[in-house]
Amino acid sequence: MSFLGLPTLFMLAACAEPEVPACEGAAFDADRMWEDVDYLASPALDGRYPGSDGDLAARALVVERFTCLGLTPLSDFMGYEQEFTDSEGNETANVIGYLPGAEAEDELVVVSAHLDHLGDGFLGANDNASGLSGLMAIARAAVDAADAGEGTRRTLVFAAF
Repeated sequence: MSFLGLPTLFMLAACAEPEVPACEGAAFDADRMWEDVDYLASPALDGRYPGSDGDLAARALVVERFTCLGLTPLSDFMGYEQEFTDSEGNETANVIGYLPGAEAEDELVVVSAHLDHLGDGFLGANDNASGLSGLMAIARAAVDAADAGEGTRRTLVFAAF
């Protein structure tokens, strides 16, 4: 049985108090991706509305992951977070890190996902949370490939908007 393409078990798990998923482990782990979606789409984060506690928690998870993976922060001054005030006056931030290219460092490939959602009970599991989980999995795979000497020709930018 499913709801909007999500297994019922997932929907039930999302009602429990979320546990922040760990960073360590293998390059690709489907269970880790589900844990990320479960956490990001949990009622406790209430849809990650810009400037909300859920938004702060989601951004903290992405910053923790980017740090753990050793991605280079957007800048030495700002770190991973590019802070701004949205059109409704909410203080929020994009989270951006990158993996420098080995050959064409000035050529960029941007992998992005949408971090925030509507809030107010709209949890955003099928779009924003799953996209962000995928972004973090791609970042892990790219870092693992670079660590294994396979590297990347172009600079890979990972951006959670």
